[in-house]
Amino acid sequence: MTRLQKIGWMVAALLALILIIQLARQESHPTEFHGYYTAAHLVREGVPVSRLYDNEWFRAEGRRLVPGLNEIYNANLPTTALAYLPFAVINEPMGARIAWIIISVVLLIVLIESLSTIAATGSELKPYWYVVMLVAQPVRANLFLGQAYLVAAVGLVMTLNYWRKGRNCATGITLASLFAYKSVGVFLWPVAAVSKRWGTIFAGLTAFAVVVTLTWPIVGAAGWHEYFREVASVAATAWARATTYQSIEGFSAIYLATNKKMSSAPRCCQRRPGWRAPWH
Repeated sequence: MTRLQKIGWMVAALLALILIIQLARQESHPTEFHGYYTAAHLVREGVPVSRLYDNEWFRAEGRRLVPGLNEIYNANLPTTALAYLPFAVINEPMGARIAWIIISVVLLIVLIESLSTIAATGSELKPYWYVVMLVAQPVRANLFLGQAYLVAAVGLVMTLNYWRKGRNCATGITLASLFAYKSVGVFLWPVAAVSKRWGTIFAGLTAFAVVVTLTWPIVGAAGWHEYFREVASVAATAWARATTYQSIEGFSAIYLATNKKMSSAPRCCQRRPGWRAPWH
């Protein structure tokens, strides 16, 4: 091991230790993960999926299950709640949170290793991938807020690998799984169409149809109806259409809107005075 490698691994190890200590100190705080946990727990209790989109009711149920939680289910797919059912068997919400942190850390390692492999990084520079990722604000925010984006990132890297190898069926199935999980990879569907990857599109649509069919006894027509209603409601709000918000509507506004006012954040998107991010 060269001197450069040793320095890199020492810095990465120090950053990882600091991150673990910070996560341990924040472990008892409610996070976005607990919103998904609440949704899954309610489904496990037999609550109709359509009720998850009742924001005030969901907030009240969230506080019942996780004291201090103030989350709504928002415009997540009905299948998103089902993806978190394994955590719902853990009755202690903070215990479920610890399990999610462990999974997130494993996914982060997989992501770093995958990205360094794609970039053909030599062993001498690999520790600096860890250094960069451990100080990256989006990564830290994902861990501290209990977000779902490390799952999405690893899934997109898998999609990229399958795409490069021409494995259309695997690409389509992965894209369908990501969409069912959290509406991830929407823009890749038209890219596949333009690239004439019909096998990818067919496999993806078939896989998603299978997901919908298998989950229909739980979700039902009412669940999907409320989902589409919520999507339409969210898409009509000013904050979702602002270019500062990383949504389909926001990105569309960046590239398609001619109104320059769309590029400025509405007041609801501006940072509140005195607000402090939990990872600082």
